[in-house]
Amino acid sequence: MAIDGWGIWESGKTAHELEFKYSWTHTLATATLLNIFQRHADVIGLATWAQMVNVLAPILTSKNGSVCQPVFYPLELYRRYCGKWSLEVQTESDGLESSSTRPLYVLDVAASYEDEKQVMTIAVVNRDSANSFHTAIEAVGRALPAMKAVYQLSGPPSQFSDRIEPSNDRVSTDSSSRSACVFPAHSMTLLLYRL
Repeated sequence: MAIDGWGIWESGKTAHELEFKYSWTHTLATATLLNIFQRHADVIGLATWAQMVNVLAPILTSKNGSVCQPVFYPLELYRRYCGKWSLEVQTESDGLESSSTRPLYVLDVAASYEDEKQVMTIAVVNRDSANSFHTAIEAVGRALPAMKAVYQLSGPPSQFSDRIEPSNDRVSTDSSSRSACVFPAHSMTLLLYRL
């Protein structure tokens, strides 16, 4: 399956309003969609953002230069750090109120593996706009690999910023098979483990 030309376009926009600013909420939606694509990599062979510059785009340009919108950062981080092999994950988290008939959970998680670099990446989106989520990551049937790096981005729902820098924090290890984690409210996190 090819998902050609995906992106975020708020309903109500006209054809003449295609250059609009994305907020931090759009960033988390982008990260959630990237997680969905990873979890369904067995049937999705291609997924491309519709436009990269100016029209519904993560990059805006003018005669004076360019600006990266908030949705640029998950696209960049996932491209740089997520591997080519999708891994199965099981997630338990609280539910969020949703108008959908399907349950919407606080945490959205995907995992991947890059065999050339021997790195496993766990991508986590905390969709709760008010509360951090305290949890643990557990490896089943083996010891959890050594942590290589953590890239974490967060922001208020309405934030419009062209200056987003990922923090590179460490996650504490409880035992050989568990890592204690805190995912800040309205955040996306990439956990990199060296195998």
